Parts: sequence; C-alpha cells; structure tokens
Amino acid sequence: MNLRLLTAAMTAVLLLSACAGETEAENTPAETEIPAAVVSAPEEKQEESPLILACGRDFVKTHPAKRKGVDSSLTPLLYESLVSVDHSYHWKGELAESIQQDGLSYTITLKEASFSDGSSLRASDVAASLATAMEEGSLWKERLSILEDCTVLSGDQLRITVTQQRQDFVNLLTFPITKQSGELFLGSGPYCLSEESGNMELVQNPHYNGENNGENAGLESIVLNKLPNQDTLKDSLRIGKINCLFDDLSDGEAMNLSEDSQTVEIGHLLFLGVNGNRGMTQQAEVRRAISCAINRQVLVDRVYASKAAATTTPFHPAYYQIAGHQDEEMSADEIHKLLEAAGLVKNAQGFYATEEQSDFILLYNSENPYRPQTAELLRQQLAGIGLEIRLSGLPYQEYMTALEKGEYDLYLGELAIDESMDIRKLLYRGADYGFGISDNSVSTVYEAFQQGSASAELFLSVYQQNMPAIPLLYCQGLIVYGSGVQVRFSPSPGQAFSGISSVK
Repeated sequence: MNLRLLTAAMTAVLLLSACAGETEAENTPAETEIPAAVVSAPEEKQEESPLILACGRDFVKTHPAKRKGVDSSLTPLLYESLVSVDHSYHWKGELAESIQQDGLSYTITLKEASFSDGSSLRASDVAASLATAMEEGSLWKERLSILEDCTVLSGDQLRITVTQQRQDFVNLLTFPITKQSGELFLGSGPYCLSEESGNMELVQNPHYNGENNGENAGLESIVLNKLPNQDTLKDSLRIGKINCLFDDLSDGEAMNLSEDSQTVEIGHLLFLGVNGNRGMTQQAEVRRAISCAINRQVLVDRVYASKAAATTTPFHPAYYQIAGHQDEEMSADEIHKLLEAAGLVKNAQGFYATEEQSDFILLYNSENPYRPQTAELLRQQLAGIGLEIRLSGLPYQEYMTALEKGEYDLYLGELAIDESMDIRKLLYRGADYGFGISDNSVSTVYEAFQQGSASAELFLSVYQQNMPAIPLLYCQGLIVYGSGVQVRFSPSPGQAFSGISSVK
C-alpha cells in the first residue's frame, strides 16, 4: 500500500481543517555554487504508478446510459456524446459538428468518427443511443423528458423535437453514443475495453479522433479492478486495490484520503428554504434580509473545506448567462430597515419579532454530516442582525415529514440541478422538488427566460426581490488519487473522468 495514502488516512483531520486540494507552484532557485559540505542528498524519485480505477461486477453487461455509481464515472473514457459542457456551462461539440435550432426542433450534423471496431458513426447509431437514454433506469431519462421525437435525416444528420422551449437544452445531449457488438457496447471515446486472463483494462482506442490526441494524449492504459459493491470503494483506495476514485463528498470522508485531489462540479444546489404560509417568512423583506445577512463564503470554507462554490443566485456562479451579475449587498442598517418595513420590532431580548412570533425554526436533516454545522453557522450569522434561530435537527424521514406538514420557518435543502441550469425544481412543489413558496411572479418571468423573451438578469432581479428560496452554494465532488499517479485530470461538470492525460 502507498505509504502516503496510509499516513493520510491514519492522521485524517476534522472536516473543517481538510486540505482544499490546491497545489503550490514549485520555486526554481537561481543557479549558485554550493559548498559540497552542505549539499543535500537528492530525493529519491517517486515511482510512477499505473492508474487503477474501480468498476462494478456488472460493468461490461450494463448499457453505459444505465451504469450507476463507480461505473457511471467511467463512461466518458469509453464513449463520446453529441456535446460536452465546459465550466461556464457552454456546450461544445464532441460528435456533433453543428446543432441548428429552429423553434422546438434541433438539426444535428455529425462529425466523421469511428467506433472502436473501426466502423463509422451513423445518425442511426445516435438515434438508437438516444432511445436507450430515454428508457427507464437511464441516468438521462428525466433530463430528456421534454424530447418528443427523433428523426434520422441522412447518414450524418438527424433532427430532434422537444415539447417546450428550454434555454441551453443542448447541454443535456451528453448521453453516451454506442454501438452494440454481441454483448459489448462499443464507443468512440479515447479508450476501449480489453480483457485478458480475467484482467480488465482500458487501452487506447486506435480509432479515436477526439481532443486528447497529440500533445494531450491520454494514458496508454488504465487498469480496472472489480469491486464487490460501492461501499468498498474508499477502503479499496486505503489498501491499494485502486489508486484513484471519484466521490460526491456526500459524507466528506474522501477529503481525508489523500493530499492529492481535483474538484468536480456536480450541480448540487444547497439552499435555505422558506415557509411562505406562516409567520415572518411570508414577508419578502424578511427573506431578502436573511439572504443579505448570510456570509456564504464562510460556509464554503468552514463546512465544506473550500469544496463548494458560494452563490447568491439559484444558478451556478460560473454560468455564462449571468456573467457580470452584481449581487445584492446591504449594510446592517439597511437590513434592519427591511425587517422594520416588514413590521418586525425588537423585543426585550434584542431580537426582531412580531407579537405572534419571536423566533424562526430552522429545520435540517441531522443524518447529513454537513447540516448541523451549516445550521449552527447560519444561526450565528442571523443572530448578528437580530434574528433568533431555533435549530431543529431530525433524522431524514422525520425531517421529510416535518417539511410536508410545514412545521418549519426555514429549512436546509439540496437539489440536483442539471447541466442546462434548469432550476424549476426550486420554484415548484412536488416530488423531488423544493418546499415552501410558489411565487407566480417569479415563475412567470422564469418561463419567459426559458422561452427567450426575458433575460437572465431580468429574472434574477425579480427573483431577488421576492427570494422564494435562499441559494447558498453549489457542492462539489472530488477526484482523489495517490502520490504516484502522474496524471492530469480535466473534469467537466458532471463528468469526473472526461479528461485524463499524461503529465509527461
């Protein structure tokens, strides 16, 4: 086992002091003559290790659109998509040469490309892959739910039609494009699967013509190690069965596995939900005051060890549609005036209140490792502007029951936002949606934005005046690897291993 990994695991520190994963540049000293008596012995060169990743027992047999857990993270290594998404949530073509929109239709022209067996990519292969991506069990089923029809126009062109206008819908065309050959699902990605004597590895695809060629060539091979289940992933890294993994940091444990890591955007929005049906949070002025009083960067640094991105809007802060957006900022005096405009006055304890209500119940899931500390920091910050917060941490099932009954004033929630930055889950109630306020003025402008008749800035101005939910941060995932892994990782949003190249 790698000694550095073992030391990191045995001396794992608390979440608050976890390393932020940044690498300092090496200093190159000027050439000077040093007396032989003080010359240090050269450090032993670190032996380079092959990259060893985990896969599940049914990795080969499962269609890539339906692979979950560790298997889903391997998909970009074997398969290309029509598009990928960059860090500002712009799409760029992978197998799509061009995409032309005409109302609810998108005409896609394909690049010349080949599968790993040398056969040419055809529009019919894309249509078949899209049909599988829309089936039950696919990770893309919900994302592509507005897709109505797919028509093959020629060997290299197809047209898809959707049921409603959606900003950045093209960002969702990231499903894997495959060709079935016997029991295998062939792809056109940088690697293809090789199995010899029961050993599995990914080897360079001789027919690959994508970005990672030439100077940015990928590794010659990547070893795959089958694990019995997802629960053994971190232990496998500790004992050296694998030397790299991707983790969504849902429990924070991966932060302590190694000093070497790379963050990945996973699109999970943490927000402070509000009860619009009772008490002081019915007032938009109170919700705005709460939002302006929160120091989100403190939450990012102290709770998430800098593995998150602070946001004052429901969109990811890097989203190109909101470039140049200015956050609403208020002084303590301006915040107090907002509270007073909502009819709140200071009570004998020095907190803003009404005759009917003196504090706010902040509900959170006590089983989530991040929530108790997040709630406590929010309590402290809001006390600073004169709002008394009473914390209510409940196990998940009881937490959900309390949400459904409306037994809260504020609650900590988390929603998965897709690569098109569609935030309607935050604006409407329902299964897997947020709870709290359904504001018609906000949802109306949002739909206008989606249809292209309102700007993102107009939507945000209406949103921040009403604040139906208070955005806090976008959580990140983490690629963790051993010190001997000489690899450059260039993940894209939602795809940890979308870019792997040698550092040589």
